[in-house]
Amino acid sequence: MTTQDDTPETGSMDETVPQAPQDPFEIPETLRIPEQIDGFRVVSLIATGGMGAVYEAVQETPRRRVALKVIRPGIASKSLLARFAFEAQTLARLRHPNIAQIYQTGTWESTLGEMPYFAMEYIPNAVPLTEYANQHTLSIRDRLVMFMKICNAVHHGHLRGIVHRDLKPGNILVGGNGEPKLIDFGVARATDSDQAAVTQMTSLGQLIGTMQYMSPEQCNADPDDIDARSDVYSLGVVLYELVSNHLPYDIKEAALHEMVRVIQEDPPTQLSTVDNRLSGDVETIARKALEKTRERRYQSALELRSDIGRHLDDEPILARPASRIYLLRKFARRNRALFACSVIISCLILGGLIWTSISLSIISGQRDKLQVVNADLVDQIDAAALLGGDIYAQLNRIDASVDIRHDIAQIVRDRADALAAIASSPDVSPATSIQKAQIQARIDIGDVLGGSRSAYTNLGRPIEAQTLYEEATELNSTWLDRSPDHPKPHQLHLMLLTRFGDVRYLTGAPDQARVYYMQVTEEAEELFARKIAADEHVYLISQARERIADCDAEAGDVASMRAQVEKARALLETHIAETATAEYARSMALLIRRQGFAIYEHISSTDEDAAAREQARPAYEESLTIFQDLAESEPANGRAQRDWAWARYYLAYLEAGGGNETRGRSELSAGAVQLIEYLSRNPSDADARRDLVLYLQQVVDLEPYLGGPPMAQQAVQQATEALERLHRQSPSDRNLKSLLTQVQQMQDAVSENDQDTAPSN
Repeated sequence: MTTQDDTPETGSMDETVPQAPQDPFEIPETLRIPEQIDGFRVVSLIATGGMGAVYEAVQETPRRRVALKVIRPGIASKSLLARFAFEAQTLARLRHPNIAQIYQTGTWESTLGEMPYFAMEYIPNAVPLTEYANQHTLSIRDRLVMFMKICNAVHHGHLRGIVHRDLKPGNILVGGNGEPKLIDFGVARATDSDQAAVTQMTSLGQLIGTMQYMSPEQCNADPDDIDARSDVYSLGVVLYELVSNHLPYDIKEAALHEMVRVIQEDPPTQLSTVDNRLSGDVETIARKALEKTRERRYQSALELRSDIGRHLDDEPILARPASRIYLLRKFARRNRALFACSVIISCLILGGLIWTSISLSIISGQRDKLQVVNADLVDQIDAAALLGGDIYAQLNRIDASVDIRHDIAQIVRDRADALAAIASSPDVSPATSIQKAQIQARIDIGDVLGGSRSAYTNLGRPIEAQTLYEEATELNSTWLDRSPDHPKPHQLHLMLLTRFGDVRYLTGAPDQARVYYMQVTEEAEELFARKIAADEHVYLISQARERIADCDAEAGDVASMRAQVEKARALLETHIAETATAEYARSMALLIRRQGFAIYEHISSTDEDAAAREQARPAYEESLTIFQDLAESEPANGRAQRDWAWARYYLAYLEAGGGNETRGRSELSAGAVQLIEYLSRNPSDADARRDLVLYLQQVVDLEPYLGGPPMAQQAVQQATEALERLHRQSPSDRNLKSLLTQVQQMQDAVSENDQDTAPSN
């Protein structure tokens, strides 16, 4: 939260409390601006609204300026205070650079009774999104780039089961550094305010401001009928207004029932009629986000963000049927280097597919000789089936776009189905590799669509992914019926149960997801009893335990979260430790770090932060040691180097704000240097490019809690210099140019922020 430009500035956090310009609650004069709310000293009134009032305040320990939002007593009745406390714990766990952090929640004992409050991150010099865009005359492209960050932040909340419910420019503030910040994430759920907005509020102006951004289903005032796709609709309204400075509906003068009817029934005004520059992709994307029926909208904020990214990269968007002319026009706009690489990759893939087609012809021609060459024929079928899987696996290892991986996974599925049809002859024994290829290809497509929480990049469409997982389950069930003691179909079955849980978790239903994850653990116990479980099954069970821990964390049960993580670790140590492979070591390091987080959350729920840090620190350090050993043993392994850097970040995060800040600062800085040096040696590594930007942003965010400047400035400057050298060596490399631009923008923002926070003489 922050003040608006017309709010008086407070020169220091120790100033005398000014008088409020207005009464936020229409309560007695003595309570218009309280001097103290729990452990916060109130400095000034920032704003008032339908939910309550927002104050600028100072928290003494740790000493920081905060925005304190106090909820109007009429909204949060006593019957809702218990649920408010539970929801508030969930909101406080959100960690994203574009979400205003909630530091603390509680209830304030005022003369009017218990008033819930949120202590949130204070954002200096911030203005609402659309106001900032207009003040700085941002181009349409710049507005879309900023909107993509907002989508990422919303998706971050959705992944943790939290729906914002009140997305609008007033809840998306842009600070002096040009970074958007979402405020009030999930607060509507914590206070039932989305229902109150329709049924209880008396301020018509406030009601209109909220109604304009409500989804059709949200207008029904049933909080239980709202999911992540309601936020997608609201994002569509924000996008429409951001690029056009207009709203999709003109309902300012309408009665309440007419507002609801328009939102639920009338089509929005076409963007191209407002501004003809917005015809084409932008208009199509906005129209899809604003679909009345949830199933026809983008199914996630990530899917919406991905389509905008495709538009900006001159790639075909998914919101329209892709005609050949449209695809050709988009492809022609890309740079020549990418075109050359695409030709090479296409030739390699085409060669593999031709080989597969030849194999199909050979196999078909052998049918008359099946009595003699049955064994050889099965071997040929196996080889052809494995080829497609190998192609897809290699695409996962190179810098192939998510769209290419999606298309190739579909081709592999089709070829596997064709091979299965040949192998279904009565004279041919079913080939195990074909069955696996058919099922695995469908899982791969689902993962690319966005149904797996383990997928690094995806299209953000988990609902569509579920259909692929259901097809795979049907095929796998047939295999299980035919081969009940074969370990592979059981492994795929556990994998699919995990995916079904992931889909529910990603769509905001962690309680339903937990049921599937528990089913994985229960059915795995039967496999152990039948002596048919293998190492792959153990990894899947351990993974399910971790996911159960996530669900428990969402429910606020930190004790169970810790217990589940410890069970996952014990499982790996009992069944896998003797293999001592690098993959096992990495899995264990990740799990140990997760255990450290669970210990911290559990202890801090009942004890001081210092005690929680003390007990969690050994796990973080053990994890860091394992990652360091792996990285030093494989200096050319990019993933190992990135793992080591991120392990340093997580230890720094633990130490920030009250721990061993010197150690934390040292580890965080060393991790940045490590990523910069690795990228300098391997500029074509796409994961290294992505991780560098993410890591530098974390350095910027953590720096205030680890002693302050100039650590972030030095890290970003070093990255800029390294990227400038690489760009001079490869001036036509589009990826390097884009990365350099991002880091240079970050450098400007850090410099400006350091100047703003520097002490005056």
